[in-house]
Amino acid sequence: VLPESLQHQWLVEMLRRFNLKFAIFDDERCAAEAQDMDEGISPFNSEQQVLVSHEWLSQEGKWQNQLLSAEWDLVVVDEAHHITPQYQQHLDEGAERLFQAVKTVGQQTKGLVLLTATPDQLGHYGHFCRLQLLDPARFHDYDAFKQEENQYQVIAGIANKLLASQDLGGDDD
Repeated sequence: VLPESLQHQWLVEMLRRFNLKFAIFDDERCAAEAQDMDEGISPFNSEQQVLVSHEWLSQEGKWQNQLLSAEWDLVVVDEAHHITPQYQQHLDEGAERLFQAVKTVGQQTKGLVLLTATPDQLGHYGHFCRLQLLDPARFHDYDAFKQEENQYQVIAGIANKLLASQDLGGDDD
C-alpha cells in the first residue's frame, strides 16, 4: 500500500533488486481479473504480490472490500505517516477510510509493516494511532501513551547527562 505516485517505482525496484514480480491493482485491473474468474472469486487470488495505492484503498467500493477480506501473509505500507485517523480538527474522510482499511487488513494479516521516515509529520496522535495498528494491546489509550512518554523525558535527560559526563546532582563524594 503506497502513494499512487510511487507505484511504478516500487514495481521496478522490487523486480530489479529482489526479482519479485508485483502487479498493480486498481478498479480497471480488478474488473479485468474478475472477467476471467468464476463468480464470487476475488481478483486478488490471481496474484501473489500486489501493489495498491493509498488513494485507491481510501475509496469505498466492491474491490476494496474484496482486498480487505483476502488473506495476506504480509502487508507493507509505505509513507505510513499519511495514515492518520480523524482527531479533533483533522477531518479528512479519505485519510480516515485509509486508516480504517489498513486497520482492517492489519488485524487479519500475519504481518504488518509501516514504513515512514517522518512518523510525527501529521501529528503526535497520528503517530500513536500507527503504533496502535502494530500493537493494539500495548497502545490502547492515547492519554496513557502521553503520560508514559512524559516519563521517558526524565530518563532521556539523565541519559544525556551521562553521555555528556555531567554530574547528576547527587552526593559530592
